[in-house]
Amino acid sequence: MTQTAEAARYERLQGYLASDPANLQLLADAADAALQAGRAADTVALVDRYAAITPPPPSLINLLGLSALVDRRYEDAARIFEALLREAPPDPGLRFNLAWAKRSEERRVGKECRSRWA
Repeated sequence: MTQTAEAARYERLQGYLASDPANLQLLADAADAALQAGRAADTVALVDRYAAITPPPPSLINLLGLSALVDRRYEDAARIFEALLREAPPDPGLRFNLAWAKRSEERRVGKECRSRWA
């Protein structure tokens, strides 16, 4: 789906949530659609709403990590992926996301250091 289609899907799911705000499946679907639509902050808010009702499953925690990557909060993303890997069987996708977060943080810190000394 295109980002426009995902944005439309997200808006549709938000409408459903207005009628049924505690529907866990709708919250999870809307969180995924928000991330796909480029709305990382909305993803976090929806996962928080889910967590206020019941502990979120690993798939939703993963969305938090992906949201952190999108927002360039690499340290937060790494912590989330590390926690997921400690609790779940080895997952190549999670390991890749963790590596990406750590490498991106290294690059960010390296750029900051170079700009200070340039």
